[in-house]
Amino acid sequence: MNDILFGNNNKAVIKKLANRSFRSNKMRNVIAVIAIALTTFLFTAVLTIGMGASGTLEYSMAKLMGSSADALVQGLSEEQFQQLKQNAMFEKVGCWVPVDIMTNTNRRVAEVDYADQAQLEIRMLTPRTGSAPQKVNEVLVSANILKDLNIEEKIGAEIPIELKARQSGQIYHFDMVVSGIYDTPNEKSESVIVSKAFLEENPEMMSDITQGRIGCGIYSADVVMRDNYMVKDRISELVRNIGGNPDDINADNAVRVALNPIISGDSGLMMWLVASVFGILFMFCGYLLIYNVFEIAVTNDIRQYGLLRTVGTTSQQIKRLVNRQALYLFLIGTPFGLLFGILLGRSILPVALQIFAVDYSGGNIEVGTLPYWGIIVGAILFSGLTVYISTRKSVKKASRVSPIEAIRYVEQDTVSIKRKKTNAGAVIPRMAKANLQRNKRRTVFIVISLTLSIVLLNSVFIFSGSFDEDAYITKQTRSDFMVYSPSIQAAFGNDFGHNSAVPERAVQEIEQQSGVMNEVYLYRNTFEDDHISCDWGTPYVVDNTYKNSQMLPEHINQGVYQTRNKRNRAALAADNHPLGNVFGFSENFLDRVDIIEGETDLSVLKEKLWNENNVILVAKYNDRGNLAGGSENPNYYGLSVGDTIQFYENGIPTEKFTVIAKVAGTDSEVDLTGGGSNISRMIEGPGIYMAENKFKEIYEMPTLYGFLFDVEEQYQQDMENHLAQDTDVAYTSILTMKATVSGVKNVVLLIGGVIGAVFALVGLINFINLVMTNIITRRHEFATMQSIGMTNRQLRKMIISESFSYVLLAGIVGTLAAGALGMTLVRAFVENGPTSLMMTFQMTLLPALIMLALFLVLAFIVPVVALRLFNNRSVVERLRVNE
Repeated sequence: MNDILFGNNNKAVIKKLANRSFRSNKMRNVIAVIAIALTTFLFTAVLTIGMGASGTLEYSMAKLMGSSADALVQGLSEEQFQQLKQNAMFEKVGCWVPVDIMTNTNRRVAEVDYADQAQLEIRMLTPRTGSAPQKVNEVLVSANILKDLNIEEKIGAEIPIELKARQSGQIYHFDMVVSGIYDTPNEKSESVIVSKAFLEENPEMMSDITQGRIGCGIYSADVVMRDNYMVKDRISELVRNIGGNPDDINADNAVRVALNPIISGDSGLMMWLVASVFGILFMFCGYLLIYNVFEIAVTNDIRQYGLLRTVGTTSQQIKRLVNRQALYLFLIGTPFGLLFGILLGRSILPVALQIFAVDYSGGNIEVGTLPYWGIIVGAILFSGLTVYISTRKSVKKASRVSPIEAIRYVEQDTVSIKRKKTNAGAVIPRMAKANLQRNKRRTVFIVISLTLSIVLLNSVFIFSGSFDEDAYITKQTRSDFMVYSPSIQAAFGNDFGHNSAVPERAVQEIEQQSGVMNEVYLYRNTFEDDHISCDWGTPYVVDNTYKNSQMLPEHINQGVYQTRNKRNRAALAADNHPLGNVFGFSENFLDRVDIIEGETDLSVLKEKLWNENNVILVAKYNDRGNLAGGSENPNYYGLSVGDTIQFYENGIPTEKFTVIAKVAGTDSEVDLTGGGSNISRMIEGPGIYMAENKFKEIYEMPTLYGFLFDVEEQYQQDMENHLAQDTDVAYTSILTMKATVSGVKNVVLLIGGVIGAVFALVGLINFINLVMTNIITRRHEFATMQSIGMTNRQLRKMIISESFSYVLLAGIVGTLAAGALGMTLVRAFVENGPTSLMMTFQMTLLPALIMLALFLVLAFIVPVVALRLFNNRSVVERLRVNE
């Protein structure tokens, strides 16, 4: 009934009034459209960058890892696999059964495996031409394998497959036919896929190979979850229900449940938390902007609404009038925000990914398809909600004002100012101060808006400035380049032998390159050196109960020594003495490690190592460059300087070595980053390092485990290019590590800088809007003051003083808040966040001070320009306004 006066429906009248009011407030409309467009732009750009970067990096990392699965379930029987596959928690389950490594490839390492169609999709091995194998003699191969075997890349080409059973020595030869060809997602991993019919046709071969290769014929499942809630717990519970044991890797029925660290990592909660915080900040940012626009617009039009109330317009009709105008502005501003947000986000995304790509070998980074409809809907909802929340108070204010109050409305002071008789102080500054106090709420919002931009931008620069590539590299490696065999990355059990050596040809080619220096040859024993054993005094007892789960070769026993707090294990040779993690090294190795205890004089240490029967024990620093427990680190296995280690050959005692020092090194020097740590964990025991001449006396077939070297700076990129083209070796270099840190830093600066700049722009627009609206709404007031003697210069000085007051207040609060936030939350994120290994906290307030200086300049320019544009009529004309 409120909408009907005298029996007539007034909706059409309200619509006409809204349209006329909308057309008459052109300046308000422009500012409001900019505000809404900017808010929508902020949401859209961030959603585009965030969703695009997340999806693309997830897809690219999945390609790098060779799987898009959420988790791997390894060690199943065929029956258990079928039970797992039928569970409703999985969207997709792929089957993977390893067979053996091909022996007839030239330079590529290729594993023969069975995989069903779902597994081919999960591991990104879907044929780009042809189809998956169906018949006994069909295989799906990569273009790289065909090139390695000098076979034409076509469907139907014949390809020889040779496998060798390690236990029996039997060679199996198969003449197969190419049914499909795929492009390798991971250049360091190649697979030749056979059909299920092949496995069923060759049960004796599978049985023979299984005797000598751990993992052969065992079912593994790559699973894609319907949702990523408590993935490991839910899968583990399912494994228990089907007869597996996910809790004890040493159990006979052990089933390993491993999460994909990229897709199903523990960072999900943190990412949602960060997204929520940013979402709230963006909404608050948009709220400040839109609220100020409508608050000032309603205040400016309050007399108009009061006049409408005098002729019978209801509160509900006033609300509709204001809401309709807000809807018009939303419908105009939102498309602009969506368009520019998507364009900016889509243009920044490839740049950000290209910067970030160097960490993942570049070629694996592809910009995935963006969910544009989801982005558009999300941005519209966020922006619409922000506009609704921002305009509610202004709408209520317009609808509740009484006619008499509206007609007499003058913006009232919100504070009581005590009057005192004094002539002290300049009049203009005091007037500016009083004007600031007329609407404290508006002042607070403007100050918060400016403060937010200062704080956010300063935090971004603190975070990005804390990236420390030198500290990161020092924690990771002390060699410019680390070269090792690709085969040790996936070596287990009998897969680790003399064939895991770095090729002699590759080392010779490296040494011929320019700038090579400080070479280190690092040798180690393998499972094929089982005739050599050692004893460091721990009384191990043979216990093969959990041998298979440790993936030890058949001819190697497992020893167990139970202490009060821990059960120690070690691989035992035929004489039941430990096989030992025994390494040989060249002199330059000692320059890459730190002496923790024992002989500290390097010249004396080298003399004793090369000319006497002495060894050093080596432990590994953790990722943060720390050695837990120092000389009592668990990796020293309780040995002390002065203890002896007895070596045996075929059970006969040979040489006895004395421990003369305990040292520590980085991951690259000890385990060779990217491979080899699994071998050390299988063999167990302390890292026993001896001079290379002593090592070669004990091991007649020394295996070159790794080759470490430095390169003069001007030749490092040439060496990088050389190693990238050599498929016989895998390597890690400081160039890629530096590029990693630099790439992440640049991405943070790029994306964070854009977001910070948008916040700064929001604050600036709020500030400009306030200054211009103040001048427009106070023209009558200014004319009154000028009519009693205020000059244009004094008026300009007063407005500039007001502007400076806003900025100085925001600068003081913003700088203090930026400092407090930097020393607390930002510092905590730097030191404990996902990139903490690359960072050393560096506090700075320079960006905040630069922003303050910029705002101060604008605080002078904006009032001067606004006065020229909106206060250029004569005093008489302005006195007649609103009369």
